Amino acid sequence: MPFSHVASDYNADQLAKLTDAFNKAWPQVLLAKGASTPAQLEWLRKLLANHILDCASRGEFDPEKLSKMALRALVRPDTSSH
Repeated sequence: MPFSHVASDYNADQLAKLTDAFNKAWPQVLLAKGASTPAQLEWLRKLLANHILDCASRGEFDPEKLSKMALRALVRPDTSSH
């Protein structure tokens, strides 16, 4: 469970919504970012979970919105090369 480290901070319904948001976003993160090692996969999982938790800390618990917000943060185009 990607949120086991914060499970005591949220009720069961909130955790279910966080997990739902993670499960909605995860396949798209893999497609956009890719990962070739277990360490890279774990890093991406933590990054996605942290983005979802950041949104939840501001009171958002709609899984669809959490998923979209996290995806925007993770999959935004790299503008550093422009």
